[in-house]
Amino acid sequence: MRLTLHRCLLFGVVLLVHAVFTHFMLSAAEKDAKDYERFGKVFYPVGLSEFWEKPWVEAETGPANWTREIRGWLLDDRERQVLILDVGGNTHILRKPEPMEVRRRLPEQMGGWVSFDDTRDEDFTVLWGMKLLNFDEQSDMFLKEGAPKEEDLPENILMPMLVHRGQLERHVINAVRYAYLAQKHGREQHAADLYAHAKEVHDELMDRQVGGPGTLKDVYRFVTEKRASGLRNSAVSSGHYGDPRGELLTKWQRLLAMPDHSFQEEAELMVEGYQQLLTEDGQWGEPTPEERAKFTTEEQLAYWMYKLRDHNAGQWSDPGMCDVFIDGLREDDAPNPAKKIRELGMEAIPVLIQHMEDIRPTRCKGHWRSYSSDGQYLLRYGDCCQQIFESITKHKIYQRKSSIAYPTYDGSAADCKAKAQSWWDEYQKNEQAK
Repeated sequence: MRLTLHRCLLFGVVLLVHAVFTHFMLSAAEKDAKDYERFGKVFYPVGLSEFWEKPWVEAETGPANWTREIRGWLLDDRERQVLILDVGGNTHILRKPEPMEVRRRLPEQMGGWVSFDDTRDEDFTVLWGMKLLNFDEQSDMFLKEGAPKEEDLPENILMPMLVHRGQLERHVINAVRYAYLAQKHGREQHAADLYAHAKEVHDELMDRQVGGPGTLKDVYRFVTEKRASGLRNSAVSSGHYGDPRGELLTKWQRLLAMPDHSFQEEAELMVEGYQQLLTEDGQWGEPTPEERAKFTTEEQLAYWMYKLRDHNAGQWSDPGMCDVFIDGLREDDAPNPAKKIRELGMEAIPVLIQHMEDIRPTRCKGHWRSYSSDGQYLLRYGDCCQQIFESITKHKIYQRKSSIAYPTYDGSAADCKAKAQSWWDEYQKNEQAK
């Protein structure tokens, strides 16, 4: 009787342990499944459905001796063009070549090298070749190869620890992305293996991190924040280097649509700013040189204030700041709008004060450090106006709070406007007393 009781108790304990273990495993699997759905909104544009069922292809573009391959899903294949969604969530419209169109070759230097300058203006939108690939095989190979190792970096690379950390961050993001897509392909075990691998590498990163934000210790928040940071950096760099404003608006809208990241408020303001700029662009009529020669000071000011949006001054030191009076990257010899506004002197002051809180983005870019993705910042109209005001009046209205700070960045724009207005009121009073 006693032995039977012991057996019953033992059997009960086994059942309890099994139930707890099963519940834990089901809960973990359910959590992973929920994570996969959340990651879909992080990686791919809203509105795309079942793209993972499309053919996985590799498209070849560019000159014959400087090719660029784009791997992705073939969303649409028409008579004259194709539409491809790459694994990063970017869409590519590639034109099919005309019947007699010949593929270019770039001039080659000694040894077969191609000059980077010759590649800058090349057309990478023509589809010169396309082949069908197997996405599942690529996913399997990713998991088999594992995380990158620091010892595999070139011996002469600068800051190897920093470079390796960036590799591991991208690896975690890609592992989660592959896990999401494996789950969509019905490969549940492969998805679980990829997600477990992502968590393992993520934990390694967190063990190395000193004083970092605690929220990034969650894989979902880590991937979301890093993914958002990458999209933001791409949008900022593209703005600085002259991408069309419509494309920039799309980049910021995509960032805004992503859930659970720290750039939400900035993305909302940038969407608003680019929408306003595009509306103004649609209403703008470029005056002829003859018409501009007859402009009043007020009309000159309005002209150069409009042109300020395309000014792309940069920053040339770490640390440092973006000085809007440094000529930008444009090669068309266009005058510097900030200098032109400064030449108008005191008559420009009321308009500069009016725009001191203007959050519309320009193409001028400053940074905390050139290698920091989060530390890049496009100056807004208000930031440019603060610098022009101080240059004209020789009166300081802004004190930087950090090496990345600008008035619209650190919330000082309203204070700058109040100080500028106070100075202007005093200046006019003194002028009237003379």
